[in-house]
Amino acid sequence: MQILAGITDIRYNEQLGGTALTMYGFFWTTVCTAKLVSVGTTFHSSMLLFVPINFIYFMFSAVMVYLTAYRNTALCVLHVVITATFLSTFLARLDALPEIIPGVCHILVGLLAFYHAVGSLTFAFTGRALFPLGPPLLHYRAERAGR
Repeated sequence: MQILAGITDIRYNEQLGGTALTMYGFFWTTVCTAKLVSVGTTFHSSMLLFVPINFIYFMFSAVMVYLTAYRNTALCVLHVVITATFLSTFLARLDALPEIIPGVCHILVGLLAFYHAVGSLTFAFTGRALFPLGPPLLHYRAERAGR
């Protein structure tokens, strides 16, 4: 669903949301496929194989924190928690953290994503957000032409 939602966002010129949704959708598709292959065959992959993908998505999410700071507070906070989740998952795969920490982070991601979705959808359809999304944390300053 994330991949389809991302494609829809891109189609309607929402590049930031479309990129994030498709990237996270491909992450979960990759992880689920690897786990299903591992369970369904005699080949059992080590959880250490997921370390590089978790690190790559941690880096991607860190960039998304910066970009979403130009949108609204709720979206930026969501991406801060997503970044923390990928970092904690990366560290848990290396046995540096207990598995409970990434688990709690995933629950927080779900709650914050729900909050942002309700806020942005109610704003899009009614002109008022049921849940306030907050102002952008960063502001773009256009350079004057001719300089």
